[in-house]
Amino acid sequence: MVNGNKNFDVKVATKKVLDNLESLGLTQAERPEGMVRDIIVRMVEDMEAFRPPNFSIDQLDEVAKVMLKNLGKTYLVDLEESINPSGKKHNGKQRRITSIDPKAVKPGHTPITWNQIGGFKFDESKPLPQAVQDLDGKKVAIVGFLYPLRENEDIHEFLLVESIWTCCFGEPPQVTQTAKINLDPKKPGIWVMTTPIIVHGTFHVQVEKDEGWVIGVYRLSADTVTEYKP
Repeated sequence: MVNGNKNFDVKVATKKVLDNLESLGLTQAERPEGMVRDIIVRMVEDMEAFRPPNFSIDQLDEVAKVMLKNLGKTYLVDLEESINPSGKKHNGKQRRITSIDPKAVKPGHTPITWNQIGGFKFDESKPLPQAVQDLDGKKVAIVGFLYPLRENEDIHEFLLVESIWTCCFGEPPQVTQTAKINLDPKKPGIWVMTTPIIVHGTFHVQVEKDEGWVIGVYRLSADTVTEYKP
C-alpha cells in the first residue's frame, strides 16, 4: 500500500480482521463486517493521501518509517477497541495507561495517574478537589501520549493526553485529561512519539482561559520526557 500497490484487496483484508476477531470469541453481531470494511477503506484512503505521487518506501528515512508503521498499528488498535468494547484479551497494545510502574519513577517524584487528576466532573464554578490542588508545585511523574501542538520536530511544547483519539475513533479528552508540557527552550527538543511516554517535572495547577473559555487546567514544566517502558 505504501509503495502504491493498487491491488490492495479490501475484501481479503476485511476477512483477515474478522477471522482474528472471531478467534477472540466475538459473535457475528459484535464484529459487523460493514464496520470493519468501512474502517479499512478509510485507512487505505488516509495512507494513500499520505503517499506523494510516484512515492517509494525507499525514499523514507528511518524516523518516517517508524512513524508510518506506528500509524498502521494505531488504526488496528482503534479498530479492535471500537468493535471490542467488552475488552476481550488480544495481543495488541492498549492505548490508555491507567497505572504507573513505581520502578519507572525517578527518586523525589510522586507518581500520579489521570484518574487522580481527571476522575471527576470538572465545573469551572467550583474549586478543584483539594487533593489535586495539593499537587501544585510538586515534582511528579505521569504517563500518557504526546499530542503535538505547533511543532512536529524539536518539540518544546505539547499536550500530554490520557489516550489517543482520531477523527473516527474515541472521544476528545476532557480539560482535566490533558496537561500542557513545556520543556526548557534552551535545551534540545524532542521528536513526535506515538508510544506511551513518561514525563518527570514540576506540576502546576491553574485554570487557563481564552476569551472566557477554559482551555487548560494543568501544566507541567518537564525535566525529562522519555518513552515509557514498564
